[in-house]
Amino acid sequence: AQQAESNTISPDLVAELRKRYTHVMLLYDNDIPGINAANRIAANHNLPLFFMPEGTKDASDFAELYGSDMLLEYITETYETHSNNPQLGS
Repeated sequence: AQQAESNTISPDLVAELRKRYTHVMLLYDNDIPGINAANRIAANHNLPLFFMPEGTKDASDFAELYGSDMLLEYITETYETHSNNPQLGS
């Protein structure tokens, strides 16, 4: 995720990330500005998006409530369950 919802991602950056990593996903805050930004960027770059579950705004909120091991488990399971879906974990 970018540092702010108003930041954009260039096509060059997406291409570089796809070369370097097997999986590239968007993770923005689970609030209106984050959801809107993630949807816009996902559509522009054909990237899957990912949100933390209801009741948590972001990954740090989730980790604070449930721990970092549960965060990794949630992200892994959500990706594996929805890997063919362009919108993950919403």
